[in-house]
Amino acid sequence: MRARLLAVVASIIVGIAAFAALATPDASAYEHVRNGGFELGTEGWSAGYGATITSAQHPEVAPADGTSSGKVMLGGTRFELRPAMSGPVDAGTYEFSAQVLTSYAGSVRAQVHGSGFEGSTMANAQPGVWTPLRMAVNATAAGELSISISGSGAPGDVLYVDAVRLIGAPPVTLTPTAAPALAATTPVPSATGLASPTATPTTARADAIAAHLRNASFEEIGDDGLPFAWAKFGGTLSVAPDRARSGRHAARVDSNTASTKWLYQTVLVEPGATYAFEAWIWHDDPAVAAAFLRVSWYASADGGGESITSVDSTTRLDTPISGYRHLTTGAINAPANARTARLRVMLAPSSGAPAAIFVDDAAFSSATPLAPVVAAPVPDDDAGAESLSAGSARPSRSTGSAASGAGVFASAHSSGADAPTLVINEVLFDADTAGADAEGEWVEIYNPGGHDVSLAGWTLRDNARASSVPDIIIPAGDFAVVAASDSFLATYPDFLGVVAWLDGRLGNGLGNDGDSLELISPTGTVVDAISWGDESSILEPPIDAVPAGHSIERRMAGVDTNAAEDFVDNNDPSPGRPFDADATNPKPLSRTTTVEVLEATGAQDFDWVPWALVAVSGVALAGAVAWRAIEAVRARSRPA
Repeated sequence: MRARLLAVVASIIVGIAAFAALATPDASAYEHVRNGGFELGTEGWSAGYGATITSAQHPEVAPADGTSSGKVMLGGTRFELRPAMSGPVDAGTYEFSAQVLTSYAGSVRAQVHGSGFEGSTMANAQPGVWTPLRMAVNATAAGELSISISGSGAPGDVLYVDAVRLIGAPPVTLTPTAAPALAATTPVPSATGLASPTATPTTARADAIAAHLRNASFEEIGDDGLPFAWAKFGGTLSVAPDRARSGRHAARVDSNTASTKWLYQTVLVEPGATYAFEAWIWHDDPAVAAAFLRVSWYASADGGGESITSVDSTTRLDTPISGYRHLTTGAINAPANARTARLRVMLAPSSGAPAAIFVDDAAFSSATPLAPVVAAPVPDDDAGAESLSAGSARPSRSTGSAASGAGVFASAHSSGADAPTLVINEVLFDADTAGADAEGEWVEIYNPGGHDVSLAGWTLRDNARASSVPDIIIPAGDFAVVAASDSFLATYPDFLGVVAWLDGRLGNGLGNDGDSLELISPTGTVVDAISWGDESSILEPPIDAVPAGHSIERRMAGVDTNAAEDFVDNNDPSPGRPFDADATNPKPLSRTTTVEVLEATGAQDFDWVPWALVAVSGVALAGAVAWRAIEAVRARSRPA
């Protein structure tokens, strides 16, 4: 009887445990990738570099998950895929995963990036086999994010992708408030004799107020074919894929009248907080008198009404030059009564002739707090005219260390004791690889400081030409590699560190017999410089030139005495890690973050309960079995 009772109790407990295990929700299982399994065809997906993407089903290929997968056909030697995302994410740890299958042997790379959000991983895909891509990425601040899956191959190569997921906390809940439509205004003469532009109505979708700058790199295109979340005042706004500084798109602002035009977006701000607004602008048009940035503060919650005050970028682009140039306001304080900020990219034409500028890679982020800034008021742009006269009042402004979101990032805005100290740690200037020598070159940069450093606006310059460094972040005490091309990934397939590549050339192509290399901040400060071979313009004597396939690397990472003796000939280049004289063929250090389990916000975690019940039930069953065994032994041992 006792044994039966124990068995019944154990069965009940097992049933409860199984039900609880099935019913317990996974608080961290939100999928941020829309249509990551291609069950809706290719909805939300885009392909770049001439590649095409279609949907594939069994029996063409057995999907890694579900009933469909994405089929990518390469039209050139590279491809890039981007899925649609569910929306802004909160700070926390997220897990990325995907499956790829190729018709060729090659490396495939996945990157997750956004404001305060950066990570990458790579896998060597083998023909006909689903290969996983996995990584954990830490978001240090809430914001938009994007995912790209890229690689190289040959025209006609085929790649399948499936089960693309980014798992983590649900999206940030934002309640956008539509800004009032701009009413048409009668042109008003300005101090310069120019007329203010006629207000151009924009969609509520573009005017919605958010807690952060959206679509900062102009990669998201709305249903109207224009950059999502951005609006314009006067002139025309369009997408310029041929002028992208990064990614696939830039924004283009055109003017056909003598009045000032601008591209803008309105965001929520914290009263009294410190921010920095920056963007890259291409101004090579003689018909443009000036291009600059402006931040206007508003007491309203929707960016309407009269502005409290405005602050312009520290410099203006008033000379046409081919190429992107960086503009920033530096660190600026929001007034104590400010609730929103209107972020503007301004185009001041020199006449009514056609004129245009291009904009890419904007950012509006928290910065190191400053003393209160007393700014001279500037007339509200939406109600009055723009004044570009030399005598117009300019608000005072300071520069400080800009930060990305809630994290602490040093940047080129830093000065004095807070300035980031980066060093050129390793250089491969004579690549021993197939193809063009210049495409295999790379530079390793080391951050010995205590804060992460954003390389937005930095440049690397040899003795003939400067190259803009892609916007990547070097973690404190860690390395980043800037490569001439993505062939770096094929040469170092196990590399898991921070890497960005250019368009096939570092500077003018690093000289094998001798050259110089300078690391320059956006303020124009040469942070570090070296020279080698027969080039003694920086170091005298210079670093000895090394054979093809070797690198020059600092004996001790970050130790810089401005002498050639700091460097050694490394016959086994080691991107992403310090020099190791005893290593024969060491592997790169992994940067993959340990996966962190996310707990439900504001709720107790009872995930342990089902397993505890299972354990108790197991003990109960074992007890029942033991009791029956004991009874059987007793029965046999009783006298007949």
